[in-house]
Amino acid sequence: MRGCVCQAGAGQEHRAGCPADNPTGAGWTPETISPTQAGETGTSTELLPAPELLPVRVRAARVWDVAVGQTPSPWSQAQPPMADLVRYAQQAPWCAEDAESWRRAGRVYQWTLSIPVSLVCYLLAWVVQRPARLGLAGLLVGLVVLAVAR
Repeated sequence: MRGCVCQAGAGQEHRAGCPADNPTGAGWTPETISPTQAGETGTSTELLPAPELLPVRVRAARVWDVAVGQTPSPWSQAQPPMADLVRYAQQAPWCAEDAESWRRAGRVYQWTLSIPVSLVCYLLAWVVQRPARLGLAGLLVGLVVLAVAR
């Protein structure tokens, strides 16, 4: 009987308590060694608890909490002004005082990517917050495109 729970193949003897030997049995528990045998072989008969399997969403939330931490809510907290971002880049509080190479790399990142992208996004958010601003910005862009195209 291939595929039996005691892993007995065709022509092999089933282990004691296997449901194939006892079809009316409630279940099968593999044989364990006695505590005296465990002392002789150095193995333990103690059962270990199975690891807890968490849903993917919970595992992802735990990874997010460790990697990112608490993020400010865009619904209830205002974004920091650009002056705070510049001050943060100048002070470089993300690394130790003596880690000059990390501090320099962080400042390069702040000045080449973080601050320019934040500035563009802040200005874009400011423009689209009011329909009149968006209309005037569209009109201005249209006039610039016409002036350059001529």
